[in-house]
Amino acid sequence: MSSDWIETTLSLKKDQTLREVEPEVDEERQVDPGKTSYEMCTENGEVVGFIKTWEESDGYAGYVHFDSAGNVIDWKVMRERRKVS
Repeated sequence: MSSDWIETTLSLKKDQTLREVEPEVDEERQVDPGKTSYEMCTENGEVVGFIKTWEESDGYAGYVHFDSAGNVIDWKVMRERRKVS
């Protein structure tokens, strides 16, 4: 899922950006191309949150926003790029 779309639905502070996290690849686990993870970082590189996204072939997509301690802050679910909940 595009970080541009996520940034439009999140209320990021002016000094925060999203940085994509490369998935860990090993012989036992395959990378799912429909899932992406991001770190929310301040200008000085401090990680203040995380975003986990998914996108299915039928258009069902969404993300979960976590704080730096792993607590759920918010989540969004969309069908065909329209917000459902």
